[in-house]
Amino acid sequence: MKKLYKRLSCNFFRVLLGILLLFTLVYLVADFLSQVPEFLKEKSPPIFILLYYLSLIPSSIIQVSPLSMVVTLWLTVGEMAENRELLTLETSGISFKAVALPIVIVGFLFASLLEIANLNLVPSAQIYAYRLWKGKIQGEKDAWEMKEKKIGYQDARGRVIYIASLSAREGKLEEIEILSPDDSSRLEAKVGWWQGNYWELEGVIRRNTLTGEITRQAKMKEKSIPPPISLWKLDKPDTLKNLSELKKLSFLKQPYYYTTHIWHRFLFPWGGFILLVFSLIVLAHFVYISLGLRMLITFVELLVYYGSYYLLFSLMERGSFPAPFGFFVFLGFWAILGVFLLLKK
Repeated sequence: MKKLYKRLSCNFFRVLLGILLLFTLVYLVADFLSQVPEFLKEKSPPIFILLYYLSLIPSSIIQVSPLSMVVTLWLTVGEMAENRELLTLETSGISFKAVALPIVIVGFLFASLLEIANLNLVPSAQIYAYRLWKGKIQGEKDAWEMKEKKIGYQDARGRVIYIASLSAREGKLEEIEILSPDDSSRLEAKVGWWQGNYWELEGVIRRNTLTGEITRQAKMKEKSIPPPISLWKLDKPDTLKNLSELKKLSFLKQPYYYTTHIWHRFLFPWGGFILLVFSLIVLAHFVYISLGLRMLITFVELLVYYGSYYLLFSLMERGSFPAPFGFFVFLGFWAILGVFLLLKK
């Protein structure tokens, strides 16, 4: 049994890596072809186009992972069925569950790896891709240098904060103005420097707008303004933000929006594993059908999976469906369907 498990695990993992790389390449090539007019218009240097697509690889792998895992399953187990290997194993007293076990284990470990990458590597890669696209391909120097001008937002305490310019690389703010929620006081500072866990503001002037009283201070600590990188990401796509930033900056949009994105980060890498287990149950019913029917079942299954997931995701993102309840509805749908097929068998 150990030799069988090792053979099945190695075969499944090897084919999975090949299929994953193939679908990732197709995904990136399709995106490249759609962006060719933009590259020609901006006369983008080829080296930066190459770097841009290399930085998109981690997020692309996450996107195609459910598709890759299901296709790999139908290819490997389907080949075993066509070669009568499964029939030979069954006559030897080895059930289909024993064949499925190493595949489930490999799928679980692979999904865990994807989860780690999605939470840690993907946001950093997306930042670099964004900077390349804006700063080198479209020629916006400030985006590449991680600079921003005229930042304005209302923080979680209700204060209105204006910043004339930010340099995330230098950790520097210029011309800061902070208004209290009731507009009774105003704080102004000429410059601010990031000190690791707080901003050190210089040339501080406090104004009491009710009494007109003015106090001056050479330096002061300000811990409520986000770090340089987080501040730079305020008006950028949420794919650039890590989980802690999504939580801390949740006051910028409706709570359901960020709740949806946080749960999406956690659950999407496990979608491939959920679909893999479900497909194994389906495969137990239809393992000896023709290749064409297997391909049709795979296509329908993936179409329903991706369609239902992103439909629910868009509804939750807009607040039309409660998050994270919607994700549990999605997972429950596949679990109930899988249990029904198990009982039917």
